[in-house]
Amino acid sequence: MSRSGGVVITSSGDMKPKGLIDAISEIEQFYTTEQSGSEIPERFFTTKNRIEFFEVGFKGAFISGLITALLLPWAIGVFEKKVPVFGVVGGSFFDQIFALLLAFSFTIGYAVFIASVGRYYEGPFTKSMVRCLLSGVVIGALFKMVIAFLFFHFLYFVILTEERLSTALLHLKDRVAFETLDQIYRWTLGFKPVFLTSAWLVVLTTLIFIAIPMITVGLKSIHSRNRGGF
Repeated sequence: MSRSGGVVITSSGDMKPKGLIDAISEIEQFYTTEQSGSEIPERFFTTKNRIEFFEVGFKGAFISGLITALLLPWAIGVFEKKVPVFGVVGGSFFDQIFALLLAFSFTIGYAVFIASVGRYYEGPFTKSMVRCLLSGVVIGALFKMVIAFLFFHFLYFVILTEERLSTALLHLKDRVAFETLDQIYRWTLGFKPVFLTSAWLVVLTTLIFIAIPMITVGLKSIHSRNRGGF
C-alpha cells in the first residue's frame, strides 16, 4: 500500500470485481480517495485490473443483450398480433405496450445503471477504471448485436424456408393431424418476418444501450473541464 495526502491507498492488485456491482463499488471507493486530495498514479491501475474490469463490462453487456434479443421476437409478435399475451391473441393496446416494455426494460434499466459510473469520471485513476469498464460494455454489446443480427437473418433466410419447414413437418405426419401441421406451417410463415424486424431493433437498442452511459461520461467530462477539474 502507499500513502498520499494522509489517505492510505490499498494496492489495486487485490481488486477483482465479480460483477458490475463490485466494479462500481471499487470505482466509488477510489473516486472518494481522489476527491479527498490523494493523487493516485494512473499506472497504479495495472494491466490485470484493466482486463478484469473489461471482462466484467463485456459479460454484463453481452448477457443482458442476449436476454433482450431472445424476448424481442415474442414482444414484436404480440405487438403485431401474431402471439397471444395473457392467453389472448391480439390483446389490448396496453397488453401490446406491456410486452414491448418487458422486452426493452431490462436493457434500458441496465444501461441506466451502468451510466451511473459517469458521475465518478474524475481523476486519472478513476477515469482509467471507468474507461476499462465501459470499453468492455461497448465491445460486449456490439458483439451481441452482431450475433443476434446474423442469427435472426439465418433463421429467416436459411432455417425457416418453405421447403425446410415442409420437410420438417412431414416427419410428424404419422403422429400429428394434418390440420394441426397445416396450422403450424401457416403460423410459422406468418411469424417469420418478425425475425427481420427483431434483427434491426437489436441494432437500434444496442446503439441506445451504448449511447446512454457514453453520453453520461461525456457530460461529466465537459462539466469537469468547465469547472477546472481533472
